[in-house]
Amino acid sequence: MSLKFEIITGKAFKIDAVISSKDIISTSITESYHSGHNMIPFVNKIPNFTEEVFSKSILVVGENFSYGSSNEMPAISLKKNGVNAIIAKSFFPCFYKNAYNIGLLCINANTDYIDDDDDLKIDLIQSFIQNKTKQLGIKIKPIKKYFYNLYLNGGLLNTIFKEGV
Repeated sequence: MSLKFEIITGKAFKIDAVISSKDIISTSITESYHSGHNMIPFVNKIPNFTEEVFSKSILVVGENFSYGSSNEMPAISLKKNGVNAIIAKSFFPCFYKNAYNIGLLCINANTDYIDDDDDLKIDLIQSFIQNKTKQLGIKIKPIKKYFYNLYLNGGLLNTIFKEGV
């Protein structure tokens, strides 16, 4: 395992609203697949999201993140537009699975102690987030080995090719 995947650092971009998959990608699946500009997340809710997240890279949200969809477009659009990890109190199960299938890290933790612009250090081995700005630690729910392998390999297809499954 590579150290660069075990420790993730970055600034938090916090969204305090409940987020559905339609909030992330407001277009249909067909439109999203055929038009790259429709892959911009939160285009109707947070117009400057792409500029903000490139300087921060860790999305911090509340409960049941990205509820309401079983397709992979919300996860793809977030990863494509600079999100390296998502910390949430909970995830919609389909989003969680789809995110790991494309190699996007999803972490379950209490986000009450993280604010926008906080400097974070995520230690996946110790299952711990260090909020450097507030000088406090936050325990994270350990990631299941299956999902951790998907993350390390960069997604499901890379895992299949690597492991010959």
